[in-house]
Amino acid sequence: MLNKLDLKYRFGFLIEAKKEKLNLSSCDFLSSWNFTQCGEAIIAHHHETKIKKHQFQNYFVFTLGDIFCAHGTESIENILKRFAEENDWDAIDCLSGRFAILTHNKKTNNLEKILTDPIGSRSLFYSTSQPNLVASHSSLLAEILDTNRDQETIEFIKSEDFLTIRTKFLPADLTMYKNIYGLPANHYYSFKDNKAARFWPRNPIKPSSIENLLEKSKEYLLNQIEYFSASGIRPIIGLTGGVDCRSIIAAWNSHKIHFKCLTWDRNLSNDEISIIKSISTHIYADSYFLDVKKTENSELFEALKTFGHINRGRFIGNGNLTAQTAEFSGPSDVFVRGLGGEILRGMFNKRSSRESKIENLKYATNLYKTSRLKNPSEKFRLFVEKSYKDFFDRINLNNQNLFNYDFGDLIYWEQRMSMWAASLLNEADPALKNIAGLNSRKMYETAYGLPDEERFQRELLLKITANFDPYLSNLPII
Repeated sequence: MLNKLDLKYRFGFLIEAKKEKLNLSSCDFLSSWNFTQCGEAIIAHHHETKIKKHQFQNYFVFTLGDIFCAHGTESIENILKRFAEENDWDAIDCLSGRFAILTHNKKTNNLEKILTDPIGSRSLFYSTSQPNLVASHSSLLAEILDTNRDQETIEFIKSEDFLTIRTKFLPADLTMYKNIYGLPANHYYSFKDNKAARFWPRNPIKPSSIENLLEKSKEYLLNQIEYFSASGIRPIIGLTGGVDCRSIIAAWNSHKIHFKCLTWDRNLSNDEISIIKSISTHIYADSYFLDVKKTENSELFEALKTFGHINRGRFIGNGNLTAQTAEFSGPSDVFVRGLGGEILRGMFNKRSSRESKIENLKYATNLYKTSRLKNPSEKFRLFVEKSYKDFFDRINLNNQNLFNYDFGDLIYWEQRMSMWAASLLNEADPALKNIAGLNSRKMYETAYGLPDEERFQRELLLKITANFDPYLSNLPII
């Protein structure tokens, strides 16, 4: 049984590349953490965080979190060796999970870089004012650096405009703390330069077909199932009338593995309830309804709420949903979320945005605010635009070769999904382990090569579902 303090930054880590005069003794949560040393570097990690050290001729490579080979049959050891020793960036495109990869150069005795899984679901944060230091959570890094929340950002999240947006996250790579930023997907953090550096895309989009995508997605999902099943872990999967989780449900169900499904009771329509029942009676799963209004007057419930809020980054209210989810979870469960399906099918992109100019901040601002916020205030607009301008400068976007990739696709993946999705998983971690269900760079690349009329549709995920269960793919979409 975890004590309350173990919920804080659960599954997290802190990496210090060189000994700095940091007062770690004031951070009570570190008392139960483990410490690994490599040269001058220190890796502090939550006692539940998986960590493995790989030793090669010129490099040590550490993996933190859950990592598996999603495509092909090559071992993790060989993939990491190719990546570190041969600088083979294509090797890591086969990997999935929720992880960070950290490299240490034996010759220089220094940490070189750290990167995360394809969607960036294992969040990573760095400070532009304090080099040689990264952490899994923005609040963790702020606590180590004794940094308070930024007043201007506090005013932003209290604004009526921000409260109007349904999907809550901060614009660009922003956090609640000045000079602390999130690492976007498709980038690594350079310890030498103390900044984010892009490593993808490396080649132009190649035309693909539905058959190609179905092959990649089937391989990915089967390898995901094999990895977690071998560890004795079974999934909890969200069950709605939509499509994002249906392919994951179909894949796990095809193995006749007993698992759990969870539905949020949020004024569901009769049509959606009917579809949920049809799915529930068809699959090898126990289905539960979660009452989002439920509260509990207990010390554990309050702790789950509090640390869910802290772990997410302190930019929205207490994590009620995290506390409510804990009722349905056990030590052998993992919450497999449908995150990643939006990247595949471009749900945000009703028409091509290839004409959008990178230096034009209007597209990124509109994508952030969504159509729900019709007439944002001038103060809101200027704050968001400045956030994106500074973000683009930090990642040197104007000088990158993006080949024939859609600017909208990259912004959606690397900012909205990378920053929002990762924060969502961080918030839920106190209750149980979380992963993004559709998390593969090879799948995304294949989807990007589809003709627009095939890709920009919800039915795309139903075709993936049909790979495993035609009955589920033929049910209506809500």
